[in-house]
Amino acid sequence: MPDPHATATPTHLLLADRDASRAAVLAVLSPPHALLEAASCADALRLAGESAPDLALVGVELEAGNGYDLCRQLRSAHPPLPVLLLGVPADAASRPRAAEAGASELVTAPIDPAELRLRVAALLRTVTCERRKAEQEDRAARLENLRDAIDIVVHDLRSPLGGAVLNLSVVDPATLVEDDRDALASATLSLQRVTSVVDDFLDVRRLEAGAAPPQARESLADLVGDATRSIAQAAGERRVTIRFAAPARVGVEVDRALVTRAIANLVENGIRYSPAGGAVEVTIATEGGRAVVEIADRGPAVPGAEKRALFDAYALPRSVRRGTGVGLHLAWCVARAFGGDLAARDRPGGGAIFRLDLPLAPPVGV
Repeated sequence: MPDPHATATPTHLLLADRDASRAAVLAVLSPPHALLEAASCADALRLAGESAPDLALVGVELEAGNGYDLCRQLRSAHPPLPVLLLGVPADAASRPRAAEAGASELVTAPIDPAELRLRVAALLRTVTCERRKAEQEDRAARLENLRDAIDIVVHDLRSPLGGAVLNLSVVDPATLVEDDRDALASATLSLQRVTSVVDDFLDVRRLEAGAAPPQARESLADLVGDATRSIAQAAGERRVTIRFAAPARVGVEVDRALVTRAIANLVENGIRYSPAGGAVEVTIATEGGRAVVEIADRGPAVPGAEKRALFDAYALPRSVRRGTGVGLHLAWCVARAFGGDLAARDRPGGGAIFRLDLPLAPPVGV
């Protein structure tokens, strides 16, 4: 049975001193592995550089030179390349000599086919793991570079966007004909949406950097009311109703602007995924010293395996990707900044429920 941990088509560098040894190794490893046979030490070094093999197999007795020297040269010229020494004498001095030469593993003489197969499989598993780790580190570095580039672009966009919104705000709609009024309203809304995304990026980076936002006692119902009013036009455009009945006052100690935007982002997400004519329902409750806001929609369900990535702006699941994902990530960052949490679950009958919980403010006078 093929080794499930081996790479699909690993290439090995084979150098054996006798035809019998070479034939024995070929019989054990080929197939499933592709083997390159080096005719000399110089040929082995050349093939290692040109073909980038996954593993080098080196016999300790060569027709010209010895395997220990070749192993040392391979490890020096190509440090990531593992070397398996073959036919090492089973005496007290040979194992330390193999280690000193830089051998990754060894097979003693006479070569046992089962042992050879196991040693090769183990080294290939190590190679695969190290490659995956290197790929992950490379992806992480590229992602960090991307984040830095986004930071620069976002900072550069903030001022001209603010200026454009300000310029449009001084235009009196009453002085315009109907078509121009509609165009002004559309342009203003578009700029406000872009500005909101930029603000989300900037606040996410500040919160990720550990910035402590200010806190003041606020009514959670007031924050939800502010949030729903701020996105009423978006709801109207998609013909989605926002249902919210304010309960008795529930107090929280937060930054009003940040939590309002976090709730607005959650409600707007529900609007985005709701069918035309549908509704997004917002409720407030208290549970065990926590203030809870739930936003329920009738959009498509999120697969269970992808719920964990919903609040990661840089790993938004493909099945639900319709924007940058920064809005949900900001909501999560805001929740955590004030000692709360944000989670999503399936809604009975279809859709999703986003649950934002925050610590209740202490009673007045405490």
